[in-house]
Amino acid sequence: MSPLTPFTEIALLLVMAAGYRGRVAVTSHGAKETTDLLASGADLVLEPFQDAAHRAVELLCGGEAVARTEIPEIETEGRHLA
Repeated sequence: MSPLTPFTEIALLLVMAAGYRGRVAVTSHGAKETTDLLASGADLVLEPFQDAAHRAVELLCGGEAVARTEIPEIETEGRHLA
C-alpha cells in the first residue's frame, strides 16, 4: 500500500475495479498527499486548504473580492429522511 490513508487508496482501487472509466477528482491536505493521489490514479486533486490560504493572502494584499457563488439550499439538508 502507498502512504495514502487506507480508505483513500481502497476507494480509488474500488472505483477502478468497478470499471469506472470517467475522471476521478479527490481532495488533499497537502503536496505530498497530492503527489500520492495522482500516482494512485486520481485525475484531479483539489487542495482546499492551500487554495483558501492563497485566496486569504490575495484579499489581505488588496486583491479584488468577487461575488460568491450562491448554492441553493437542499430541501432535505440537515433533516433525517424517513
